[in-house]
Amino acid sequence: MAKKKVNILDVIPHPRGHISSYVKEDGKIQLGMRRFKYKWMDVFLTKKRSAEIKVPLDEHGSEVWKLMDGKRTVAQIILELGDYFENEENYDLRIITYITQLQKDKIIYFAVPKSME
Repeated sequence: MAKKKVNILDVIPHPRGHISSYVKEDGKIQLGMRRFKYKWMDVFLTKKRSAEIKVPLDEHGSEVWKLMDGKRTVAQIILELGDYFENEENYDLRIITYITQLQKDKIIYFAVPKSME
């Protein structure tokens, strides 16, 4: 049976379990990703370094990340950020591109709402 095509606007982005996020003092988000797959490797290979690689998000990326709570679809995220982006031309494409890149980098995954399965 062929897979049914799903519109990216209808999927729900979820942060992956191995990604932690922190809100910095300036309100921006910083992501934390484990350096190694297994915790025992941290003990032997990180020494004085942090077990996580820290990735700071810019202002726009932080606002998108804050709405990726596993409940909102991409379309809902775009609608909620309209005022934030001052409804500038093509802001929706910027958000879609950003979210798609996070998925390609395995920072998030997409889930299809039960109503569409």
